[in-house]
Amino acid sequence: IILKNYMKSLLISLGILMLVGAGCFSVGNLPEEYESPFENPNTYTNTEFGFALDYPETHDVNVRGDDVRSQEYVGIEMEFFASLRDMVREDGTPENIFWMYAKEGLSVEEFTDALVNTGNGHVAISSTETATYNDIEMTKVESTTEVDMPKLHYLFDRNGTTIVLSIFLHENETSLPFLESFRTIE
Repeated sequence: IILKNYMKSLLISLGILMLVGAGCFSVGNLPEEYESPFENPNTYTNTEFGFALDYPETHDVNVRGDDVRSQEYVGIEMEFFASLRDMVREDGTPENIFWMYAKEGLSVEEFTDALVNTGNGHVAISSTETATYNDIEMTKVESTTEVDMPKLHYLFDRNGTTIVLSIFLHENETSLPFLESFRTIE
């Protein structure tokens, strides 16, 4: 009888721990109504920086190896860790939509200053505004370019590391559904 009561207590305790533990697990603060903008999406999950994004089967996320991640972008040493590509453009060559960089402790002001300094007087910041996608608050930076076209960057913080999304020219509209699929993971 003592062993039976012990087992019963143990099972009840384990059950309570499982329920409490399940309540502690989180994939960010996604709204319950989150729905991917893509039908049957693939998901890129970055556990290092704690975010995920969806993409259709016609696209791919090219993850760079550790040995080729360090790269200077706008005069700042960053980690170029992945790119999102459309794999089925007219000529069959992969077309970049955006590149993803990371830099610990980078502020929006430091980034915009560096961006302006790379343009030989041709780059100016047109606007900065907040854009929220699911549970990620991003800073949208629009700038002029040497080729007289608007350039977009989106910056967001993940645990003290700034993620920079560098949208390719002509891909501003194309990038929107991907941005809408960004969300945090824990």
